[in-house]
Amino acid sequence: MAATRAARPMKWGPVDKTVDAANVPANDVLDVSVTVAEAAVEDHIVVHMPALEDNLALSHAWCAVAGTVKVRLSNPTSGGVNPASQTWTLMAF
Repeated sequence: MAATRAARPMKWGPVDKTVDAANVPANDVLDVSVTVAEAAVEDHIVVHMPALEDNLALSHAWCAVAGTVKVRLSNPTSGGVNPASQTWTLMAF
């Protein structure tokens, strides 16, 4: 019989934040800072971006300093991509 694991409870969120990320250069990444008062360094962050532009990818998200979540956007294309202002939903487990 397979072992089962209890679901990890959500620590905080969901929190909706309006984010206007800067231009993501060609073949590069951009770390976007998002203020979330509840964020702690040990959090496992989940980000939902329903309107992320084509050619951009969410690489990962983390909390390096309490209260600030960093979200890394990746652009593998040969041209810069300037994402529109949009609402991101963040949560932590």
